Amino acid sequence: MKITLCLFVALFSICIPSPIYGENYKIQAKYFCTRDNETDVYSKWVPSDIEGSISSDDNVIVLYTKEIQVYYIDEVNEDRPDGTYFLCTDKNGIRIRVRLQYDIYKNCNGLTHLYVDYDDYTWGYLVEITKR
Repeated sequence: MKITLCLFVALFSICIPSPIYGENYKIQAKYFCTRDNETDVYSKWVPSDIEGSISSDDNVIVLYTKEIQVYYIDEVNEDRPDGTYFLCTDKNGIRIRVRLQYDIYKNCNGLTHLYVDYDDYTWGYLVEITKR
C-alpha cells in the first residue's frame, strides 16, 4: 500500500504543470530598459506598450517590438527562488537566456521583470503576465 501511494504521489507530481511554463501566457510590457553588459550600465526605464506571449504549446516566447522577437525555448529552470529561467535560441540561431524574475525589488507594483540576455546587452521589461 505504501509503495502504491508513493508511486501515485511521484507520478502525480511529475504530471502537474509548472507554474509559469505549463500554461500559455500573455505579456504586456509597461516599461522598458536596456543594459550594456560590458559596462553593466542600465538605461532609464521608459514607458512601453509592448505585447507578447509565452507559449508552452509551441515552446516559444514572442515579443512584438519594432522587430518581432522570437525565442525558441530549449530548457526551462523553475527551481530558482527568484523566478523562471529559459535557455532559448533566437530566430538567428543565437543562444540566449530569458529570465522572468518576480518583483525582486518590491517596488514594481507586482510587475514581473523579464530580461532577455545576450552576451553583450540585455533588454529589460517590467511586465504584467496574464493567462491566455
